[in-house]
Amino acid sequence: MTTMDWDSLKEKHSKALVDAVQERIIKGTSREIETGAFTDAGFEIRKVMALFRELHQLGVVKQEILLSCPAPNCGNPIDYDVNANPECSNCGLNFEESGERPTEVVKHFVLGQLSRDVPWLIALHGFNTLGEWHRDFGWLVSNKIKYHVPILMYQYPMSRHGVMIRSWHVKLAVELGNSIRKAMKHAKSNGITEAPDIVAHSFGSLVLVTLLDHPMFNDLRFGRIILAGGVVPPNYNFSKHIKSGKCEAVLNHCSSKDLAMTVAPWLIPASGPSGKVGIQGDGVVNVRESEYGHGTYFEEGTLRKNLASGGTWDQFLRLPTTYLHMVDGYFSPNADKWPPFWLPFTSVVRGVLIVFPIIALTLFLIDKVMKIWGAIDHIFGFSKKTSQRE
Repeated sequence: MTTMDWDSLKEKHSKALVDAVQERIIKGTSREIETGAFTDAGFEIRKVMALFRELHQLGVVKQEILLSCPAPNCGNPIDYDVNANPECSNCGLNFEESGERPTEVVKHFVLGQLSRDVPWLIALHGFNTLGEWHRDFGWLVSNKIKYHVPILMYQYPMSRHGVMIRSWHVKLAVELGNSIRKAMKHAKSNGITEAPDIVAHSFGSLVLVTLLDHPMFNDLRFGRIILAGGVVPPNYNFSKHIKSGKCEAVLNHCSSKDLAMTVAPWLIPASGPSGKVGIQGDGVVNVRESEYGHGTYFEEGTLRKNLASGGTWDQFLRLPTTYLHMVDGYFSPNADKWPPFWLPFTSVVRGVLIVFPIIALTLFLIDKVMKIWGAIDHIFGFSKKTSQRE
């Protein structure tokens, strides 16, 4: 499908008509596009045909003139030489004897990719989420929604203190990369050669971008990536991965009320509030909700809404790349500078949070050992015996 400026068409034609045709072309599943649907909606046939003639010239749709039987209640397509066979194959009307000629019918067909198929999915959870949303997500995707595709539900080891240590992120990314490589080989052996799409929540998004940047996994290729409540820096360069073919496109699904975004940069190194402010760069589709909390994305009702036909995730996974900016709720993030001036101080906070429990535990153990030693000394009188000898 040709990349084009729809806004320029709105300057020459009815904006409402262009919007209706554009939505049908982008989100439709049938290659044939009926002009009658727009005249039935109240648009003048003259204006509809003028728009379609221009779309034909632009290479967005293909116009074909077909023949059909003129008999009432027939309309059978005539796709054969009427000179050699002047009779309708459906109703038997003889065009020569009746003096009626086949009717010319103008048909329009959408050119290019209509919608995209989802080959298979990989789901990555956050550091504080266990398997409950995985079960809901897997069930909805595989059974209740239209995506009957294989799903890899990857679960890495839980460690709440580990999220504050960057080396642990890298370790998880390596484990994830090895698991995905193994899954890709298994998928290929079962006839699935396409790259998987990915849905990553919270800390899972940071593990994913760590994997994308890791030189061990430059051979891995991904389809479309959905970040839900992600904690990626707003200036993370997804564009380089899209240009290199490592991934196709990214949906950053965020919320203005995700309180976890305020805390994440202070607790998790190399993270950022992308799940609230968006991610800059080409190839990233930012969609912001106004009422979502950090875990709302994976509540059953929200999953059903976003994965259903016309839902945010459905649109992102299905639309041709050219029209991803048409996903409902799309916005361009502000060009705020990242990192902010206070970011270096977050390492001090993490250091205190990591070291303080160790110091507290050490003091606790020393106190316990001293008390135990005091009790033993009280029973056996080691101190008294030592003083008597002196």
